Amino acid sequence: MKKRLPMILVFVLSISLLLINTRQNFIQPSNKTPLERPKTTYSWQIFDSTTWQINKSAPDQQQTYLTARAIHYQNDSKQSDFTTPFSIQQKPNETLLIRSLKGSSQNDQTIHLEGKVQIESASSNKENKSLQTEQITYNSETEQLVNHVFTKLTTPNVTITGVGFSANLKQDQYKFESNVKTQYQPH
Repeated sequence: MKKRLPMILVFVLSISLLLINTRQNFIQPSNKTPLERPKTTYSWQIFDSTTWQINKSAPDQQQTYLTARAIHYQNDSKQSDFTTPFSIQQKPNETLLIRSLKGSSQNDQTIHLEGKVQIESASSNKENKSLQTEQITYNSETEQLVNHVFTKLTTPNVTITGVGFSANLKQDQYKFESNVKTQYQPH
């Protein structure tokens, strides 16, 4: 019995410590308030998504393909937030690729893109264009692109850089506001 007594005491002591430790870990003191989860302000969300939009009456006129890591949308305010959006818009004579790290939209008409924004246009008349900037805003109603930061526009023969950029896509016109530099590269 003398040989078993130390083993029994160690066993009882171990069980006692285990019970005390378990009780301390699972019982919260009464002065702590439970953590509240933040309330979501969006109506729906979707992750790792891909969507297509095809005009039913003229499917060969325009198609839009959009993929994003996450999209959050609020029905009442018609606002959305995008994480790593990538879009392809196909028209009969032009393909437009748009990508950025994040984006948002207001009233389903104004789109704001931020972080490594790239817009590439390939057309059948070989007038390929590429725009690179850190942020840009597009209004689908007026078809205007606007920003106030450094922007680089590349065409087959010309590279233009500057701060502040605006473009009227209906009239295919654009202008830089300041610090404009142009580099001509003849073929």
